[in-house]
Amino acid sequence: MATSDTEEKAYMEGFRDGRRAMAASVARRLFGLKSEKEIAFITGLSLEDIANIRAEEEARRLQIEAELASDPMDGLTFLRDVALSGTALVEPTFVKTVRDKLGLTQAALAKKLGVHENTVGSWETSELPVRIRKTTYEHLLFLIGGEKQEQDS
Repeated sequence: MATSDTEEKAYMEGFRDGRRAMAASVARRLFGLKSEKEIAFITGLSLEDIANIRAEEEARRLQIEAELASDPMDGLTFLRDVALSGTALVEPTFVKTVRDKLGLTQAALAKKLGVHENTVGSWETSELPVRIRKTTYEHLLFLIGGEKQEQDS
């Protein structure tokens, strides 16, 4: 079946967008491990693109830290209504911020939550909110609350 020029252009735009999203995801995983020039070489993104991605990540991290600092139990800003009962959509940077705040590795947090460490890694590197069980989300909030109460004592 032959495709029209319009279909071919639409396909290529989608392909480029998909590759760009994948490259951005790879760049996020390499922050802190490689220099920006190395990340640009690996992903094919420009240094300006990488700087923009880094700035977006930093802005998200600062927003989450500010919300957690004001009241860790007010993390419901990260909980979204979803169609599936018993699940929640959570911002990926929320999971990483919680883990960093607790000083845990991905494996250690995974053990506390009863999930595989690869699951925590995929939650943290997702570009979209991730679906997790509400009980897991509540456990994350408990861990933050318990950590804060220990510091207050």
